Amino acid sequence: MDTFGTDTRGATRRILVLAAACLLSGAALAAPAPHTLTVRYADLKLDTPAGARALYARLQGAARFVCGEEGTTLFAQRLYAQCYQRAISEAAQTVNSPRLTALVERAKKATPPIAALLR
Repeated sequence: MDTFGTDTRGATRRILVLAAACLLSGAALAAPAPHTLTVRYADLKLDTPAGARALYARLQGAARFVCGEEGTTLFAQRLYAQCYQRAISEAAQTVNSPRLTALVERAKKATPPIAALLR
């Protein structure tokens, strides 16, 4: 699948954000085809900090959209977090911008893990 495209003027670049299927107890969940959303960034200069931050914000919004609701149970929150992180990571790899990749990696380190309190 070609994740980059151009319009007739050759000015529009795009990426697809994919909500990936998650694994549960070693078995794949039966799920419909992943949702996709095109994120355009031809208007951004990814070699600048402001451009990379703007694209990262767009990817965050797209990931929230394609991954759906976060859920109220720990299990649902974990599935959402996995989908969200994977969608952003894969999109950043597709773009191949060092500044964007650095933002994504920094955010991964700052994200607290989802944990349960046990009695």
